[in-house]
Parts: sequence; structure tokens; C-alpha cells
Amino acid sequence: MGGGVGGTSERAVARLPRALPVRRLVIASGGGIGAALMPAWAAWLRTNYAVELRFALTRSAARLVSPRALAAICGARAYVDGDDSGPVPAHLRLARFGEALIVAPATANLIGKLAAGVADDLVSTVALCFEGPTVVIPSLPPGASGKPAVLRNVQQLRADGYHVPALARGRSLATGEDGLGAMLDLPAALAALETACARARLTGVGAHKLEPRRRPATGLRRKGRQLSRKPRRRLRAESTGGGS
Repeated sequence: MGGGVGGTSERAVARLPRALPVRRLVIASGGGIGAALMPAWAAWLRTNYAVELRFALTRSAARLVSPRALAAICGARAYVDGDDSGPVPAHLRLARFGEALIVAPATANLIGKLAAGVADDLVSTVALCFEGPTVVIPSLPPGASGKPAVLRNVQQLRADGYHVPALARGRSLATGEDGLGAMLDLPAALAALETACARARLTGVGAHKLEPRRRPATGLRRKGRQLSRKPRRRLRAESTGGGS
């Protein structure tokens, strides 16, 4: 099932990572039908991982998903384009909060904006200002994946340092048609997040946003048994101040 948590619950859990590479995550959603799945994503993340979530929504996305529902799940306000109260603009609060950013669903329109450096709404401005690992999850209508303009934009994003997974084949949530460009489900999106964060640590680009990796962010519940959340016993050298 394209874009969802993924298959049956046991199959979904089997594909989810045991820990997240970040403790503070921003998800920015464009106006694709996949935005309606964001409460399910948020509930899974909040239930199974010790992660703080923040959401940014375009106005189109806010017509598909309730910002209040996301706020209730996350325990924090979900920002919609035009919400800009307070001394610090919303896009800067979000860009400074997250260790990593996932843009999902990324519509063809949103991909084109990011590729051109256009920042004319909250989501595109958050993405432009964010300095850490950024994953862009395409969600394209049937037929769009083969258009040269779309492919150029995807390649431009990759050249600019965004992590854009390979276009996925799946069933469109809007039309039911099978095709290329379906939004990844949550396990695949988190795998892409892990790849983006690992690349940032390896290259140093955006790594300053990531906290030092001392222990997994959380254990994931599997088959009624929770994996250990206890940190591994520190090495003797670390306990005496000789560790990194």
C-alpha cells in the first residue's frame, strides 16, 4: 500500500529500523494525497521512538490533514503556511529545531520549487533554510515520472545535496493506478533518513545539525517485547575521560 506504514502490522514492524538516527525531526508536507497519511506516520513515530516531531504544511496539505490532529499526536503545534505569530518566523523555528528534515509528500510542484530555489510558502522556505540532512520523498501523479522536466528537477535536487530516493513503483492513493512515482511508505522513508544522516556524518555536510551518536534514540517494540533502551555500558576509557 503506497505511502502507508506498510502491509500488515507485523510486516511493517519487521521493516522499521530499531532506532532513529535523530531525536528531533521535522516533516514538511506538500499537497499530495499522501499528506492524509501523516497522522499515521506521526503516531507510529511517537509510539515507537523517542523522537520529537514538528510538522509544516502547505495550505493544500492542510486541506487533506488536520493540523489539530497532528498537534495532538505530536504534542506540539503543526504549522500551516501563513502561521507566523511570535518574534521568530515559523520557518526559522522549524529549521533550527530539527536535526533532519523529511519532505513528504513532495509533489511535482514542490520538487520544482526546491530545485529552482523558490521559497514562496512555509514548506519551501523551511527546506531552503534547513542546513541538515534533508530527504525528499516524491509523490507524483500517473505519467509525471517520465517527464523530462520532473527528472531534471529530481537530478538537480540530488546535485544540490538533497537525498531523493529512487522513484518507487506503487499504487496511486488518488486514482488506484499502478505506476512510477508513488510515495514511499514509512519504513522506506526512515531507511532513506538513515542513509541521508549517515552520508552527512561521512561527508560533514549538514552534520553539525546532528547530535553526537552515543546511544540509539529508542528501542522499537517487536512482538510485545521492547528492545532495550538502556545505553551500552561505557568503555573504561570513556568513564575516565579518555573516550571521544
